[in-house]
Amino acid sequence: MTKDYSQQRLLLKLEAMNFDEPEAAVPLSERIALETGLDRATVERGIAEYKKFVYVAVAYNIAPLMPPLADKIWRTHITYTHHYWNYMCTEVIEHELHYRRTSELDAREPDVDHRELTEEAYFESFGEAPPAFLHAQFTEKASTQLSTYAPPALLIAVLACAAYVTGGQGVIVVMGAAVLRTLIYSALANLQRPRAASIFLEDDPAADAAREENLAQLGAAMKNFAKSDLLGELRKTTGWNVEKCELAFEEYIRFLHIKSFAAHRVTPSPAIDQIWHLHLTYSEHYWYAICQGVLGQTFHHVPACGRAGEWARYQRQYRQTLATYKAAFREIPNVMIWPLAPQVRQRRALDAALATAAVVMVVAVAIPLANPWMGLVPAVLTGAVAAIAGYLWPVDDAALTRKDFAAPFPENYIISIDTNGCGG
Repeated sequence: MTKDYSQQRLLLKLEAMNFDEPEAAVPLSERIALETGLDRATVERGIAEYKKFVYVAVAYNIAPLMPPLADKIWRTHITYTHHYWNYMCTEVIEHELHYRRTSELDAREPDVDHRELTEEAYFESFGEAPPAFLHAQFTEKASTQLSTYAPPALLIAVLACAAYVTGGQGVIVVMGAAVLRTLIYSALANLQRPRAASIFLEDDPAADAAREENLAQLGAAMKNFAKSDLLGELRKTTGWNVEKCELAFEEYIRFLHIKSFAAHRVTPSPAIDQIWHLHLTYSEHYWYAICQGVLGQTFHHVPACGRAGEWARYQRQYRQTLATYKAAFREIPNVMIWPLAPQVRQRRALDAALATAAVVMVVAVAIPLANPWMGLVPAVLTGAVAAIAGYLWPVDDAALTRKDFAAPFPENYIISIDTNGCGG
């Protein structure tokens, strides 16, 4: 193992590298802390060590196998594609550093212990072994950022406890509010379905044939690429069953296809975004086989970073993406992978209205000072005030993640969408 000492200045460049996006309201380091449950000080130390492993990889020209925390930072960093490839790889280290899994390295060089090789290079460079805290146990969370409305399940649980105290009548009030919320929520979701006016694909046989060929090539390139490994890792990281992984994989192929010709910014669903994150860590296949080899263009991943108005823009782009999907494939997007839902403000207003109204009705039942039906008037009034307050309360973009598009609807949920004007 020989070190290239001409790279000595590289460490200084890495140490000076701004790891977080300058304009991000939710810095990358904070996102890592949220997703691991580790304190910010530990994450900052982990980032400093991650930079050292990047230095070792370039200086010794090896494929590093990093300890768990550094590996997590690497996998998160690589999803910030502009920062990782255009800034770090191009400007700072001037070297393409591709992510490698243990299984991939073992298949390429079965006689080499890459983890030991990495630790030896680290020791030779810094005179000590990698610190033990890099092996700290943490549980990766798909999304730990809090949304700005109370989770419906928590509201229902609190109201159910209140209803229990009042007996059967209170239970009926609370369950009625829960059922009403579900019905209104579904109705609002249906109103926000993609409209035909959002996009129109001209009836051009040549263009249609070109798109079909592109989709076929994309599908072949994806399915021939270690599909079982990717799906297995997807199951491990998400907990989805085999059927959902297969379905999400097929929809991810369609997402890439839409992204290749859409005239607007394309935004993935939460499920598609998880697969995209995973695919980005298979960086050679993503950038060379897919982006360059099939699509002929680069597709950068831009995580949400909390700028003002960003969430409204993401929701608008998401609805455009659903409309493009419908126009391209002449069918309704599968709601298990592409959920439809009211906006965050609407959901928050709805939850607040029904919660306060149900509480007032429960109190009216528990303390029947007059006719229990008299509680209906204050319930409606307080519910209306709570709805207005919930809707007008500012939405903190930094506290939202893509999961707030929606929770998936039940499998038997059916959405009726008019196909007129969409080339169907």
